[in-house]
Amino acid sequence: MMERPWEPSEFKVAFSIAILSLVCWGSWTNTAKAASSNPFPVYYLDYSLGVILLSVVAFSSLGAVTFPANLVNETLRVEDDWGQNFYYFKASNSSAQGPLGNVELLRIGAALGAGTIFNIANLLLVVAIQSAGLSMAMPVGIGTALVLGTVLTALIDGAKNIYFLAGGVSLAFVAVLAMARAHSLLQSGSADISDDEEKGTIVDPTIIVNKDKSEKKALLSSDYAHENASSSTQLPPQRSTLWKLGLCVLSGLLMSLWSPLSAYSMGSDRGLATYSSFLFFSSAVVVTSPVLLALQTCGLIPAVDKTASMGEYCQVSGVGHLYGILGGFIWGIGTLANSVSGKAIGFAVSYAVGQSAPLVATAWGVLYYREFADSSLSSRVYLGASVLLYGGAIAALTFAG
Repeated sequence: MMERPWEPSEFKVAFSIAILSLVCWGSWTNTAKAASSNPFPVYYLDYSLGVILLSVVAFSSLGAVTFPANLVNETLRVEDDWGQNFYYFKASNSSAQGPLGNVELLRIGAALGAGTIFNIANLLLVVAIQSAGLSMAMPVGIGTALVLGTVLTALIDGAKNIYFLAGGVSLAFVAVLAMARAHSLLQSGSADISDDEEKGTIVDPTIIVNKDKSEKKALLSSDYAHENASSSTQLPPQRSTLWKLGLCVLSGLLMSLWSPLSAYSMGSDRGLATYSSFLFFSSAVVVTSPVLLALQTCGLIPAVDKTASMGEYCQVSGVGHLYGILGGFIWGIGTLANSVSGKAIGFAVSYAVGQSAPLVATAWGVLYYREFADSSLSSRVYLGASVLLYGGAIAALTFAG
């Protein structure tokens, strides 16, 4: 009897874990609102630390404890203890020398590449939402990531029921369009806001659905004048519609690539274990974050704010740093849950379920932040339709798994 790190073996358990990823991906941005007085680079660095912290905890706990597993090919051998945690097993007749042969290095490269690409796409998506607004960024950026990411992941990992998968993704995409329309109507209904009304502090535009009313009105406009507690904040340059559209497309295309790469890193008999794949993924995130933020400062890639200096970073209170770390920790739980569940229900299905996270984010915005309290009837109708469509998408994906 061979052993491997814990993974769910029953469909009900695996799909429940996939739902957990949806909840975490739709909730972690609440910490960014709580840390709204911090410069965005400070929050994002702390967020990256939270991601790597969660991956280390998971790797050294669930990833280190092994459980019996029935493997089909008994000619394969399991690497013991911590070695097994890096990959389940390698063929006994492999010509690769050492614990990390050529095949395993390729899988590690895929995991590192997934983390790097995700980080670039995530930062670009933040700028895309800030510049173009949700009405453009959601259908173009988030919609592209949902559809293309699911398709590419299905090509890498396969799909048990392609018809239900396609139906679920289609419903989720229409839900994205409905939600974008709801926010567009909400924006038009807020057009009468006075020029001298205080604008909300901008930290992470991805949490726009979790802003209160005054903050939301400022964020939904693509030509707002924003302020930040940090003296290093600069007004964003005015961009053309074509530039905004291109940025949304680019962020969506890049965001669609990390899931298939992650699935590839864990694929086949020589693939990485789930916990070790996420560890490499998180390592890439924490290493590339300061580099990408520095490149934003140099103007080489679009930015939200200038990179905070070490002095500014140290001036932030411990609670302020804790919010960022907690945000990364929550997001990390969601991403790890998405990967763990993907082993049982398929990575394409788990990714599509997780990408329905705007449903949870909207629930926070509506029920807790009351952002649609004074919205028009049309806006509420589109919002309700979005919720129903997301529900239908998740139901279809249940059968797809």
